Amino acid sequence: MSDVYEYHLTGRRPLTWGAFAIACGLLSLAWFADAPWYIWCIWGGVGVWLACLLLCNGHSGLRLDHETLTFSPFRNPRVLPLAGIAKVVMTDWSDGCDVVICLNDGEKISVADQDRPPSRIFERELRARDINVERR
Repeated sequence: MSDVYEYHLTGRRPLTWGAFAIACGLLSLAWFADAPWYIWCIWGGVGVWLACLLLCNGHSGLRLDHETLTFSPFRNPRVLPLAGIAKVVMTDWSDGCDVVICLNDGEKISVADQDRPPSRIFERELRARDINVERR
């Protein structure tokens, strides 16, 4: 086990690039076909939204060492000391897993899907640091 485990997920995924290319193609089609205003509004809005996704490039992920667990270390970091974590509850369902961190003071923190690695890897890393993990 390494001392620090980091999980990164970039905002510039191939699917976003592909959707942006399709939106650019549709806008060029609208240009050449002299499309009505509502087509420009719809396709232009989608194109602008996808361009914002690519420009903002929101990173997500986590950082786990022997003392702290940091969510979203690249945006708005939230640092939790490992000593303050009572348990981590992972609830499996048909398409994925919900993860809730229960703190010693009774607070419960739900972990966003984009901020965590696959549940088996996350569970392995937590158990290696002596964090109680409960599967449901």
